[in-house]
Amino acid sequence: MVSALLAAAAIATTQPQSNPDIDWWREARFGMFIHWGLYAVPAGEWGERKTHGEWIMSSGQIPIPDYEKFADQFNPTEFDANEWAEMAVDAGMKYLVITTKHHDGFCLWPSEQTDWDIERTPYKKDILKQIADACRANGLKIGWYHSIMDWHHPDYLPRRGWEDRPAEGADFNLYRSYLHNQVKEILTNYGKIDVIWFDGEWEATWIAPHGRELFNEVVGLQPQILVNNRVGAGRSGGHFGTPEQRIPETGLPGEDWETCMTMGRTWGYNKSDENWKSTQTLIRNLCDIASKGGNYLLNVGPMANGLFPDLAVERLEEIGDWMDTNGEAIHGTTASPVGKPEWGRITRKGNDLYLILFEWPKTGFVEIPNLGNGITSAEILGHGPVGFAANRHGPNILLSVPKPRMNENASVIKITLDGAPIVYSAPQFDSFGGQFIGSTRLALSTASDQVEVHYTLDGSAPTAASPKYSAPIPISRTTTIKAASFHRNRRVSETAEIQMAKVPGFAPSTLTAGGIGLLKTTYKGKFDRLPDFGSLTPDDTEVVKLITLPEATPEENVAHVFKGLLQVDSAGIYEFELTSDDGSKLLIDGQVIVDHDGNHSTSAKTGFAPLQAGRHLVEVQHFNSAGGSVIELKQRTKGGTFESISAELFRLIG
Repeated sequence: MVSALLAAAAIATTQPQSNPDIDWWREARFGMFIHWGLYAVPAGEWGERKTHGEWIMSSGQIPIPDYEKFADQFNPTEFDANEWAEMAVDAGMKYLVITTKHHDGFCLWPSEQTDWDIERTPYKKDILKQIADACRANGLKIGWYHSIMDWHHPDYLPRRGWEDRPAEGADFNLYRSYLHNQVKEILTNYGKIDVIWFDGEWEATWIAPHGRELFNEVVGLQPQILVNNRVGAGRSGGHFGTPEQRIPETGLPGEDWETCMTMGRTWGYNKSDENWKSTQTLIRNLCDIASKGGNYLLNVGPMANGLFPDLAVERLEEIGDWMDTNGEAIHGTTASPVGKPEWGRITRKGNDLYLILFEWPKTGFVEIPNLGNGITSAEILGHGPVGFAANRHGPNILLSVPKPRMNENASVIKITLDGAPIVYSAPQFDSFGGQFIGSTRLALSTASDQVEVHYTLDGSAPTAASPKYSAPIPISRTTTIKAASFHRNRRVSETAEIQMAKVPGFAPSTLTAGGIGLLKTTYKGKFDRLPDFGSLTPDDTEVVKLITLPEATPEENVAHVFKGLLQVDSAGIYEFELTSDDGSKLLIDGQVIVDHDGNHSTSAKTGFAPLQAGRHLVEVQHFNSAGGSVIELKQRTKGGTFESISAELFRLIG
């Protein structure tokens, strides 16, 4: 392995006391997000622009003394936490997550760490206590959103590019202490908290050890709590993923995840926003997410007076009306076992499938893909049992439906199967890059244990007489594997095919190794893609221990090259994950393994490399045009998890 040393260290520092209570969260599927703070006072307007949201302090480039004046105007006398909780419950939501403080640093509770809090306002009352009490009274789980980023605190770094406050003299370690102390307050003063939702982790000052330290602090205080992945740099950590304003095409298989999304354009209240999603869109989003095994955290941005905007109230009421009839198809369900049909979505609960129709079929039949079961009963939620006929059409079932009984948002037909779903889908290969050195074993899997997989290694199409898969297949030469699913000796899927290529692997480098470390070269200039570094003159060189950036104000208009020799303990296929903001590229022994070039926010790409034991030349290229600056390299072997590479494994060249 590349890093046995690092793996041992990671075990000691990652989630040591966590015992998350996640069953309720998986059952819930639907929650309310609330972004509320001083940014509700200007309501999106600053200067000539009326499109600001919760980022107005930054997007409007408002100096701290001017922004602080909003505290004098924040007096939400119409705020009723119980009314908010009731609206969430009536909409079919099971938990509520509210901003304790957003990026402007303002706290909705009386913090002992600062006077930049609710007591500075005419209102003065502890909003978090009211929310916690109201959630418990209404049977909602409680969640706190807490920003790692803080534009107000004097020791938070980096400064915004437009600020006139100097960075000199600021101590990010003092800010981290402040952050931990505030997290301790919100996790000890309000009883059991079910979720903590961090954000603002993408700036270069927040590095992986900080995330692990904060995670450990949180689960040490409340071991059962759920922590989102934004606790860690590069969104690597916590218990669940957080795709924002998007629904992953196939969900995040094997992971718990939650899509957070606005009803309008902004998270915080904007009185000029007319770009609101329709009720139909919001309901179908919920159905889509549940059908992929995720949760939907739907946002409301309350007004400064403490009331929800009228359109938010209207949407919640209409969603609630739909959920009163159809919530059974959302709460407690799991992902569709048979994929995503053209007519809508499917969720599952035991032997029941919920067919969520976005359009009523004009043919009088709903075609259910890849399902091998019989159907014992059917009902339209809200209308009761219906007569039906089920006929097989290849791997699919044609279910007859009565005359249209269509809800304009979505209608749900609940069918009960004669057993656990039998899924007629093609086998999946655990190929790990499709390459191997020496020999390997190839595992196959299916979506249903009630089908058999038959395979061939000679290029022919598999039949029921072909070898039956029962254990990983040993392979010692380049081989084309074909496999298909069979049920009762009948092929019920397309044939899946892959070539496993035997490769010699990259030979170890012949370059002489020096001491521990890598050479980091810096180039200044305006880049929107990685430049031709050979044509540039370096502005700085230094020896560093890891492929990362320092805890300091991110440099803009700059590029870097990290180069060194990486020790590989044993021959094998390695997968590398390169996280960056902006573009990056990983080369090993001169071969491009990961190409993550171009302007983008913090995100990751992966690639595979076959490596012989020994030292290999590693080069990571990176550029940052503006904003946050991140670069991080991790690796894993087959069956393992991505881990940062230990500094002891890098050697200087020469």
